[in-house]
Amino acid sequence: MNTPIDIRFAKNITIAQAARSGWGRRGRRLALALPLAAVAAAGLVACDGPQAGQAGAAPSVRAALAPVVPVPAVPVTAPSEPADAPATGAPSAAAPATGAPSSDAPATATAPTRAAVRPSTSPGTGAATDRPAAPAHGKGIEIRFDGLAAGRRVEAGGDRVPFSVTWTNATGRRVEGIAPVVASRFFDGARCAIFAPMASGGLERRDGDHWTALDLSQGTGMDYAQQGDAAAFSLAPGASRTIEYRMGLTADNGPGTLRIEADAYLRPDRGTFDKIGEALTGVQVVDPHRPAAALLAGPGTELRAGGPAVELTTRITNPTGAAFGSAQPELLLLTGSGSGQVDGAYLAPEAVRVEVFQEGTWRQIATESGCSGARDGLRVDTDRLRQRLGAGAGAETRFRISLAPSAAGAVTSLTVAVGAQADGHHAELSTRQLAVRG
Repeated sequence: MNTPIDIRFAKNITIAQAARSGWGRRGRRLALALPLAAVAAAGLVACDGPQAGQAGAAPSVRAALAPVVPVPAVPVTAPSEPADAPATGAPSAAAPATGAPSSDAPATATAPTRAAVRPSTSPGTGAATDRPAAPAHGKGIEIRFDGLAAGRRVEAGGDRVPFSVTWTNATGRRVEGIAPVVASRFFDGARCAIFAPMASGGLERRDGDHWTALDLSQGTGMDYAQQGDAAAFSLAPGASRTIEYRMGLTADNGPGTLRIEADAYLRPDRGTFDKIGEALTGVQVVDPHRPAAALLAGPGTELRAGGPAVELTTRITNPTGAAFGSAQPELLLLTGSGSGQVDGAYLAPEAVRVEVFQEGTWRQIATESGCSGARDGLRVDTDRLRQRLGAGAGAETRFRISLAPSAAGAVTSLTVAVGAQADGHHAELSTRQLAVRG
């Protein structure tokens, strides 16, 4: 893995700062998966920070996803040592098996169903002993992806993608209590990256006749490693187990490479995180439905605290072949470092005044603390500017910004980020940095 387990346990989450930022007012749940040991040590109960604070926020990671579209299976094999790039190799000779209760002999996989998604309430499917057997001679569990080839294109807001993962015992001895774990690593295309950039979406595992909802991202701790406990199984030497999954990404994910990791843990619910197998693949997240945004004019290079407002003009366009039912500009205000913090304190909404020119007059519009565009700052509430935007059409909006006298000395520069949102999809941000004078 990119981050050693001891480092993942040592990460500190600034809960007090998160509370001050006000993300809870418009955010989505992040499912940060704080490490249990760290929670116990700090005396915390839980951490459930929202993922984004933008208008028209996409559904939560466990929301209903689009229908499954079957795809041909393409084998991807894990390297013997963890690596950032996916590795390929020959598929296992063992026949696929379902995620049903384990046995020494491989079973035959059944085709994916389109059953309604509902959480699992059944007990674990795998047998366990008092102490799982350790792998022999430094060998572990070989893992192979099928249907999720490296470089495959996965659409943000598109159909769910079915795939399977096969675990094969290469230890030369029987291994008890293998917990199958699948989750994505950090994602550069995430909209919010205050704690960690996590892809937004859902992951499900087929357990018998139903689908179990899982966290898509590994998060910042090790709790994700326990998601395989309920599906744990045992394998005789050379035996394999194949489990079906399906994954969907919400519309607000930006383009980028999403790395997905499959692991074999020795039942981490026993208090240890012994990994005896790992495979990695990377899919390309694409978004053919995203709008485009540009800063057409202004706001110059300088802003004076307590001084006159500076004006800027933005333009959003629809480069797709279909009309947007709801499109609006996005405007984010950040400190010069690209963060919403000034000396440890968040940029206060009352420190900035934003107006929009609408119906022949300037009207003040609200700002709020939030997380959008992988940054934490002030989001300008542009919900009143929503409109239908036909294919190839564009719309311009005039804004003006002023700083309160109280910002003098505290804020030395301000970054203005211009974007757009259309039907849940977000444009790439354009930024302009302003020097702030007292």
